[in-house]
Amino acid sequence: MFRRLSFMFTLSLLLAGCQLWSIQSSHSIPTREISRIATGSYDGIAWLNQNTILVTIDKGTGIGNDGLFHTKLDISALDLTSGDLRPTPFKTTCQIFGIKSFQVLPNNHVGYIFSCTDVIRTTKVIQELNLDTMSSSDLYDVPSTRSIHQFVYSPNMNDLIIVGGGKYFDSNLYYLDANGDFTNITPELLRADFPTWSTTTDLIAYLGTKPYPGSDDKIDHFSQTEARLDYPWQLFLYNPRSLTTEEFALDLFHPSSLRWSPNGNMLGFAGEYRGIPGVWIIDNLDDPENLNIIRVVNGLAAFDFSPDGKSIAFAYIGLQNKEKQNILYIVDLPDKNIETK
Repeated sequence: MFRRLSFMFTLSLLLAGCQLWSIQSSHSIPTREISRIATGSYDGIAWLNQNTILVTIDKGTGIGNDGLFHTKLDISALDLTSGDLRPTPFKTTCQIFGIKSFQVLPNNHVGYIFSCTDVIRTTKVIQELNLDTMSSSDLYDVPSTRSIHQFVYSPNMNDLIIVGGGKYFDSNLYYLDANGDFTNITPELLRADFPTWSTTTDLIAYLGTKPYPGSDDKIDHFSQTEARLDYPWQLFLYNPRSLTTEEFALDLFHPSSLRWSPNGNMLGFAGEYRGIPGVWIIDNLDDPENLNIIRVVNGLAAFDFSPDGKSIAFAYIGLQNKEKQNILYIVDLPDKNIETK
């Protein structure tokens, strides 16, 4: 289905500076508002089924009745039929906490990394939220000796990949199998992040950066840190059955998420491509020389595919579009028959 890494790496060198794929703008793609909140901003999005989207709503921190700071972060469910936004069974006694890597799990529950900070330490656990039973439960207690920034489960929920190491540098993907063994599957990369596991093709997509001249230099100035943060990421596909990796000749900047479409035919990512921020769809992955790349959202946003893969829900994030971050939108994806060059 996909070509081997060695071929793709050679191809990326030969085609540097050349464009063999089409890029289209999103100016003609209409969006529609589906929800607006009075306070706070939308953060995580997980499109659970045709009738329900789960969201995290960040209301910052505030002083509680006990005089202490408390995190004001909720998980709510949006009914797409009625438009009602209702609370979920998510509850916590933790005063300062965080939720990240918010996603629909293969078992059709919603999963996330829950971190709780007290005066001594921060503990992290992967939790799931089941709306059918109106309950939440722990899936994986993260050892105190291990860091975790993102996660993704295999289609059968037996295996797990976590992103560990540094948050911005020196991150890797660690494969945790059913026997409890950890394997670093990206040891050759400077950093790897944003794994997404297709339930249809069983392929794991992620973004990473390979070593480059000067990447191992000692950092003496902040400008060097900026340069490392601004260095591009590439797209990789990992096959857990054959243990092979493919690389696509794409340079992506400042990514915040990467997700497979439900049918495994497309990838969506939020970040900058060719200097333009947005949510982008990458299609025609069977033919790496003729990728279809289309921007469907103008500006950085949290997003998720609809269960049928025909739409995405999104909410703006980051420093831009601050006045719109309390609004949840839907955009219908265009036909995939985009002419390539």
